Amino acid sequence: MNQYVEPYRKRGKKELTIRAGDIHNEMGLDNLQPLVCDTLGRNRRKLEEQCNIKLINEGWGKNVHQRHAKNIWYTYELL
Repeated sequence: MNQYVEPYRKRGKKELTIRAGDIHNEMGLDNLQPLVCDTLGRNRRKLEEQCNIKLINEGWGKNVHQRHAKNIWYTYELL
């Protein structure tokens, strides 16, 4: 929330797009990509409530063929 959502809010942005692989790497995680994708996508309710955001799009990279890839972009509306 402090790293992504609040800076966008302060700039007056209405939407925020996050790449799953960036979150995984910035958090220094090892082999937890499925957890990151599930938190940003399928199990996002808690994230949406805590950050006051709403998922509006899930975009997959050109060669992505699985639900837990680094090149999945999640776009949220800032409420």
